[in-house]
Amino acid sequence: PKGGLQFLLPDLEGTLAERAAFFFSYGHQNASRSWFPCIDSYSELCMWKLEYTVDASMVAVSNGDLVETIYTHDMRRKTFHYQLTTPTAAPNISLAVGPFEILVDPFMHEVTHFCLPQLLPLLKQTTSFLHEIFEFYEEVLTCRYPYTCYKTVFVDQAYVEATSYASMSIFSTNLLHGATIIDQTPITRKRIAKALAQQFFGCFISRMSWTDDWVLKGISGYIYGLWIKKTFGNNEYRYWIKKWLSRVTDYELQTGGILLHPTFPAGKEKE
Repeated sequence: PKGGLQFLLPDLEGTLAERAAFFFSYGHQNASRSWFPCIDSYSELCMWKLEYTVDASMVAVSNGDLVETIYTHDMRRKTFHYQLTTPTAAPNISLAVGPFEILVDPFMHEVTHFCLPQLLPLLKQTTSFLHEIFEFYEEVLTCRYPYTCYKTVFVDQAYVEATSYASMSIFSTNLLHGATIIDQTPITRKRIAKALAQQFFGCFISRMSWTDDWVLKGISGYIYGLWIKKTFGNNEYRYWIKKWLSRVTDYELQTGGILLHPTFPAGKEKE
């Protein structure tokens, strides 16, 4: 494909796995049509059966439950079969393929973490608190996490630090840190907590039209803010609110008022 997937192939000698070659999906909002045929709309939901054939040394990470992995007769390739039974829009489908190291969360076995080679010690430290965020959101919302599994994938040269998809989030390796790097810890935890909040509102609960986008971002941002208050205290929470209010004020002074529900000719909304 000409877009939608970011390939990284280091100019080194050896096999693809030895060179740590990998790729992952990316894009702004509904850009899934650039890398697989689909109805690329948030209002069109369906269940998915996903199959990816990759080199035997690679791991394909995608949405939903991994049903089975089948090798070819010559053992040179293998096919990952994923099944997502929750109705999901095409923009919330993602893929990452590489020689990932795999870590099953010791506190929640339905959560799996992936990272590039030699980064596993940092991955263990970075994700050690994730179960606490799960517990907080489930308690606040009085409901369980909406998917049967959750995957976090840390990749190099990601365009943004965190992107949420159905039952899966892709993060930048810049968020990984050791136990002694205390300055990075709150930054990383905030990115991971925000991505998990978007699993509930943004991935599981999707919008019908673009004019509804602010609702999902607002609700996910609200429960994320409650987590900030509980974890970092009231002063940090107020500072976070103040920063966003300043951004909104600057935008309105330079551009004009924010339109939450714009109208179009003939009274119709644009999809």
